[in-house]
Amino acid sequence: MWSQHVLRGAIAASILVSSSPALAKDVFPNEFAAGKKSVALQPAAKWTLLKSEESCQLTRRFGEEDNLHVLSIVQSAPGNTFSLTAAGPAFKYYRTGKPISLGMQSDAPMVEFELPPTGEYAGVGRAIILSSVIIADPNTPDADRLGISSPVDSDAPQERVQLSAQLNMDEAAKIERVVFGRRGKAISFETGTLTSAFGALNACTSEKLMNWGLDPQKHQTFTPAKLVNERAVGEFLESRYSHSARVRGEQAIFRVRVNVEKDGRVSECAVNAMTTTDKIVSPACDAMEIATFEPALDAEGNPMRSFYSTTISYRIAG
Repeated sequence: MWSQHVLRGAIAASILVSSSPALAKDVFPNEFAAGKKSVALQPAAKWTLLKSEESCQLTRRFGEEDNLHVLSIVQSAPGNTFSLTAAGPAFKYYRTGKPISLGMQSDAPMVEFELPPTGEYAGVGRAIILSSVIIADPNTPDADRLGISSPVDSDAPQERVQLSAQLNMDEAAKIERVVFGRRGKAISFETGTLTSAFGALNACTSEKLMNWGLDPQKHQTFTPAKLVNERAVGEFLESRYSHSARVRGEQAIFRVRVNVEKDGRVSECAVNAMTTTDKIVSPACDAMEIATFEPALDAEGNPMRSFYSTTISYRIAG
């Protein structure tokens, strides 16, 4: 059975890594990485920032040349969400649909979830692609720490809250390593603090706002635009999934960004492909033509020009 997932809204799951009170059974990244079965990957180079028209990408190499691993953090729009890709020989036995865990902040427990579809990183090996990771502050509700939302109930009323179009620097300072876990064995990317790295991403995405004709200052504190008819948009996207791609078993991840005017109209649309496929062409911008939005609000509650960004993921449902 095939399903289509839209992250941070219509049809999917984002991974919420939050600094919340831990239960006795919780395991923290530093503790887990210190285990006897852990693999510690030391940096082999500095972070590299790549700016493209629609994304800001930080990449760093870890390990020795004969055991090369890569960690990549990508943002296609400002905010507290990013995609995380980890690749290398240590992930050889990671399988789609099997339980794995992720830990980042030193005071936040490891979060367990089912592994999404994997890919290949050229010249490196198997790649774990997490298309929507959130570094949350201690006050973020964590009743569902994986942030899973339903594809059917997404039109239900949801509270709109003020946010900042920036990664949380206080939480970034708590990150000493990025730790993946499987069957009690840790793979630890020894990143050190991510304060400088996240700062570079914040600066890059602020530039993106200006390039899109939007005001970075107003986005320091704002209420994001809300997609009102997520169900209709999700059904449209699913109806446009090509038969040839299904037959080939192709899976793909796309990031879509639109500008939303003060009256809720969509004025611009851009798609950033996060994976490479032969048959899947994203219909996201076509879907946005039928989308209706409540406009973003500034700090005083007045409508403002802003953006809306989400991830569309085509995958085989288990």
